[in-house]
Parts: sequence; C-alpha cells; structure tokens
Amino acid sequence: MDTQKKTLITPSQFVESFKNHFSQLDKFVGIFYSGIDPETSTYWCPDTRQADPFMDKFVVPKCKELGIEYAFVDCLDKPTFRDPGFILRQKEYNIEKVPTVVFYKKVSS
Repeated sequence: MDTQKKTLITPSQFVESFKNHFSQLDKFVGIFYSGIDPETSTYWCPDTRQADPFMDKFVVPKCKELGIEYAFVDCLDKPTFRDPGFILRQKEYNIEKVPTVVFYKKVSS
C-alpha cells in the first residue's frame, strides 16, 4: 500500500473547505481515513488499510466518472480521533468511525 500517493487534507482544512466550497456543490464525497502512524508509516486503523485499495479502485474512479468532487480527510492519530471534542465527531459532521465515506447532496429548500 502506498500511503504517500494520496493527499489527505487536515480536519481544519476540511471544515474550512466544507463551509466555503464543498457545501456549495450539488454533490460531494468525503472519504475519512485514519492518520498515518509515524512508527509504521501506514494508517493506524486496520480497516483504513484494508479499505484503501477499494477506494482507489472503485470510489475514486466512480467520483471522477460522475464528475463528483471528493476529498480524503486525515482524522489524525487515534487519541485525537477518539476524543469526543474532536471537530469531526461533532454533530455537524458526525464521523464516528474510520474509514467512513460520506456522500453529501445539496438539498433544495
């Protein structure tokens, strides 16, 4: 697995982009991954490690085919992600597990 080929945005970059860009799109896919363990140089979450090839083979090509913008989001290290105060665990985003794929669709009022 080549974890270096992906550009993962930080949680704060995601929040800022969500407010200023992603929320304006008709459709958007957020792909939330565990962070990289500095000791192993791979994702700390085994589920993220297993899902990574699937995302590359199916999710990303489908997004490209359909013209849907997507972003990989780094949910940082395990203690940060597990902290109930972590921004991505808040009600607005509600990311409770990694990996998580969220399909956002703009709803007309």
